[in-house]
Amino acid sequence: MDKSSLISRNREMVHDYLDEHIVMMNIETGQYYRFNEVGTRVWELLENGTQSIETLADKIMAEFNAGRDQVISDIMAFATKSCDQGLIHVKANQ
Repeated sequence: MDKSSLISRNREMVHDYLDEHIVMMNIETGQYYRFNEVGTRVWELLENGTQSIETLADKIMAEFNAGRDQVISDIMAFATKSCDQGLIHVKANQ
């Protein structure tokens, strides 16, 4: 995975908001998840389809007033963990 990798939601995940954060359940495993502010915003930005980590970082940087390298690192950590848990899909940008 790198900053050009493409991220998309796993559309089978049931999600809602709790205290301004996304919470969701993996119906197959029964596991519950809660995203932090950045994870919640990434999930919201993926509403309209697949985006690259770089594109997401550009949008989040402005909103959170954070440095580009830190935002990319945070999104990559979120993407790695969420992909491992089956919440999102990640693929190489060809």
